[in-house]
Amino acid sequence: MSDPSAYYYSSVYYLACHGVLGGYADGTFQPFHNTTRAQMTKIVLLAFHLPVPVPPLSGTFADVAPGSTFYQLIETAAGYGYVSGYGCGGSNPQTGQAEPCDGASRPYYRPSNNVTRSQLAKMVVNGAGWFPLLNPPTATFSDVPVGSTFYTFIETAVARGIISGYAEGAFHPNNPATRGQIAKIVYLALPSPPPGAQGPAPRK
Repeated sequence: MSDPSAYYYSSVYYLACHGVLGGYADGTFQPFHNTTRAQMTKIVLLAFHLPVPVPPLSGTFADVAPGSTFYQLIETAAGYGYVSGYGCGGSNPQTGQAEPCDGASRPYYRPSNNVTRSQLAKMVVNGAGWFPLLNPPTATFSDVPVGSTFYTFIETAVARGIISGYAEGAFHPNNPATRGQIAKIVYLALPSPPPGAQGPAPRK
């Protein structure tokens, strides 16, 4: 990450210095790579300094086993009500892997799936504690209609100035969020972000 003029530069630098983000073994950040749902959960909890209690012995999600790398973080986020899963009995759309129901019919978190732009908005709005959620009668984006699953989270994020859309007026809610986009949005959502990356996130 050698270009100080890049839209994500200040955000990445700040979050890395505060232990929220890390890079790769070769010393790069790879701002255009995707981020998993598990990694995004960790970023939100660290960024907003949310306490991480000892998780229950029995996990909420069928695919996040106790003792696994992100177990405590995902259980914490689920306990706060910041994240949810997918009903069992289907398949993972990203991998095609079956998601059978266990004895408790637990949902699946899909921790290794890429986090989408809409999921990113939900996690950050929840982490920032921006309640009540906004529910305007007119949608900002053509592809996020009133009443859709992530509508109130995305509209709240727009009103807070941390996200924007594309030139054609769309948000592309199901697109994967890149590491650079995530850094910028999380940075702008901090209670008192320092100067250097103010204003809404660019159209990416």
